Amino acid sequence: MRLRDVGEWRLIEHLRAFAGPGGLDFADDCACLPSMGPRMLISSDVMVAGVHFDPSFMAWRDIGFRALAGALSDLAASGASDTARYTVSIGLPGEFELEDALEIYEGMRAVGQACDAELAGGDTVASPTVFIAVSVFAATRRPLLRSDARPGERLYCSGTLGAAARGLELARVGGQGSSLERFLRPLPRMRLGRLLPDLGAGACVDVSDGLYPELKAMADASHVGIELDEAALPLVDDIPRSLALRYAYGGGEDYELVFSGPDDLLQRLPGHDPDLPPCTAIGRIREQGAGLTVRRAGALEPLAPAGYSHFSGGGQ
Repeated sequence: MRLRDVGEWRLIEHLRAFAGPGGLDFADDCACLPSMGPRMLISSDVMVAGVHFDPSFMAWRDIGFRALAGALSDLAASGASDTARYTVSIGLPGEFELEDALEIYEGMRAVGQACDAELAGGDTVASPTVFIAVSVFAATRRPLLRSDARPGERLYCSGTLGAAARGLELARVGGQGSSLERFLRPLPRMRLGRLLPDLGAGACVDVSDGLYPELKAMADASHVGIELDEAALPLVDDIPRSLALRYAYGGGEDYELVFSGPDDLLQRLPGHDPDLPPCTAIGRIREQGAGLTVRRAGALEPLAPAGYSHFSGGGQ
């Protein structure tokens, strides 16, 4: 059944089933949420067909999953400490199938259940191009900021870098592999983000546009230099190392956390926690004049720009 045959209000009736139990009524103009404490994190993310996703080789459920995962990753990188709420404003053509629209929300519900996030409202509009705009909200005990890196701190990252870019390559050709799941259904590092403020972490970013842009953003905001140990980077291991490095520096959408902190930070993480990804020390925060550098085979070199920039369409 197409949306033009269903109409906006019948679509909204279907969407009620995806809302959290927070007293929301989709018939009202606003969601009324309980207080989230003295400090609340807010972030918005937009995905547009043909720019951020391609339905020719992606299921609508996976597209919905990725739409919410990207927004929740911003909360994880900022130290969200409690249940998150999210709103969704979605634009769909009139010929769009109702079942496909509901699959988008099923994907968001799946990542929401895995990450303790509840749907709290949104908007639906007719649009010639499919777009999904997600806003997320959560409390924090202490926000993690890009500007809080300090010279002498160690630099860490979670998980594996470049896996999403490798997964995109597999998805385009109908391939299989562990990286495919990392692209289609990336899980934000919410548990790690909740712990980092209490473990002495300084600055934190999530890897959405590639490792290089995130390091540059941290260095610029904190007025520091960063020295990267390339041999320590956790990379995809089923492709040539040169390609794995290119994916790590510029591939993006890994949604791993890169953070600074004391030398013993990893020892402070609780052991045997299934919700925590492996974390790796990958470098050191330096004084501002040091710039962005990478150590390769014992030699220190400038780190070459890489990564996605929305309005230039390419590298930083």
